[in-house]
Amino acid sequence: MPRPADVVRAVALAGASACAGCFVVPFVSPPVRASATLGRAFPPPEAAPPSPSSGTVTAGARVTVHPLAMVRSLLRRPADVGIGYVFDTPPSQREGPPSRDLHGACVDASLWPWRIPLQSSRRVVRIGLAARGELLVGQVSPHAEDVGFGVMAGPEVEFVWTADRVFSSQTPTDWTYGRALGEIGFTASLLGSYRAVGDASWWSVVFGLGFRLPASVGIAGGLLR
Repeated sequence: MPRPADVVRAVALAGASACAGCFVVPFVSPPVRASATLGRAFPPPEAAPPSPSSGTVTAGARVTVHPLAMVRSLLRRPADVGIGYVFDTPPSQREGPPSRDLHGACVDASLWPWRIPLQSSRRVVRIGLAARGELLVGQVSPHAEDVGFGVMAGPEVEFVWTADRVFSSQTPTDWTYGRALGEIGFTASLLGSYRAVGDASWWSVVFGLGFRLPASVGIAGGLLR
């Protein structure tokens, strides 16, 4: 918990910033996991255009919110779930111009049968299975907005530790004060994927790298220049 002296200091700084030529900005962010994927796409044998060419490269990014990460006692929990948004570059079509980016809502779930504690259980390595579902929108067929879905699954490894601390910084022209609560860590996964959007469908194998950031709340201020 913040110390009384830290609270008084933050209030004093906020009051000082109320003067002319100053600004104060509150901020709040949830506990998130962000990841990027890179892989190769392969259409089903019977797939017709606008399905992608075989072996083309796909790339994507996703950000999901994970509320359970805010509970310190759940660091060694066996499963996790998050909701968020995904952006993906569809592979080139067999015919016609390249597709536009896909995007949409997503749900990420993880199951970790193996959880290895480190440093007196303050850190943990999680090993298990990741499963992801997506509701996608994008222009796969020329001159048409298509809707579809995607599913992904495969092995996953995470190295995670908890953050529960007050943070602050100050320079002659600006300052920041806040508190972080949640998990910090890194994730690696190898996933098999199937997507069907409009008349197109394809399989893919993707490698993903990601990181977790804790929830944070605070205020920032400074002098207007």
